[in-house]
Amino acid sequence: PLIRVLLSRATEVRVESGGTVFLYDGAGKALGQAGGRVTCGVAEGAVACGAVRAPVVQLIPARNRFLSLGQREFRGAMVLRVEGGRLLAINRLALEQYLYGVLPKEVPHDWPLEALKAQAVAARTYALSQMERATGLAFDVEATVMSQVYGGRSAEQPSTSRAVEETRGEVMRYNGQMVVAYFHSHSGGRTEDPVHVWGARLPYLVSRSDPWSDRARDMRWQADYAWRELEAAVSRTFPHVGKLKGLRIVERSGERITRLELVGTKGNARVSGNRFRLMLDPARLKSTAFKATRRAERIRFSGNGYGHGVGLSQWGAKAMASAGQNYRQILSFYYHGVTIDRSGQAVIH
Repeated sequence: PLIRVLLSRATEVRVESGGTVFLYDGAGKALGQAGGRVTCGVAEGAVACGAVRAPVVQLIPARNRFLSLGQREFRGAMVLRVEGGRLLAINRLALEQYLYGVLPKEVPHDWPLEALKAQAVAARTYALSQMERATGLAFDVEATVMSQVYGGRSAEQPSTSRAVEETRGEVMRYNGQMVVAYFHSHSGGRTEDPVHVWGARLPYLVSRSDPWSDRARDMRWQADYAWRELEAAVSRTFPHVGKLKGLRIVERSGERITRLELVGTKGNARVSGNRFRLMLDPARLKSTAFKATRRAERIRFSGNGYGHGVGLSQWGAKAMASAGQNYRQILSFYYHGVTIDRSGQAVIH
């Protein structure tokens, strides 16, 4: 199957190649060709590449050549279309080739092979589940943490490509249905139920003790904020609250905060722990398993783990692989009751 990966939204893109670039419209009709560089923008609601104008422009490299956008090289084709007055650059390529560029951006390429293989199956299953849901949309996944991080051909490593090849086509199912294979960096010692993160109950994703993650790495962290930073973040999202006076923990799931209340001068607002984390910056507030301490005009968050905690813990997978567990055992630990097979294929766009 072919997957469509959103690389950027911009007013102009410059695509380069080591050879001829062929231009086609959305239906596959030839529009022309160019040398090693094509610059495209938006003109009257259409994609404009020099004299070429079309609602959709596909850029195809010459045989055995690749396309570059910015500093990264990509396999497959580049599809350009206009949405909201901006140019969407979408990399369309074979799913397995896409995974070559995902794995080394999601986990270190020098990790044990069985951990890499577990990540390959999880990433493939996640991608296919998103493709099934993307009917009618311009793209299936984004190249960022909004989906899973993708670095194109420039990111590829022999070890991670081997993990993809040795699990080629393998996906996880629950009662015959493709699972949504969420994963994260470090569970902090216990995985989370998605109902506490996104409000969705999925029987194959249940909260469970995860000593493997703690065995792999101590993931305790601190994040210090000036109170005005917190006020500014709350004001952008909940302006009706007024000036922030304090935080009140409403509900926890184990160590994780599932709901808290923002107390303001004009009113209060309740927010999920996950939304609060995203609002403040998930790279600093690494998980919702935290305690907060205010001192004058500063607040310190002290926590454990990294990520939403649902599904596969990447650091836990590393520890399991180092202890001799294979990738199927790793996946069965983090995804309850799933089967792994090679039989499923997704819709081809």
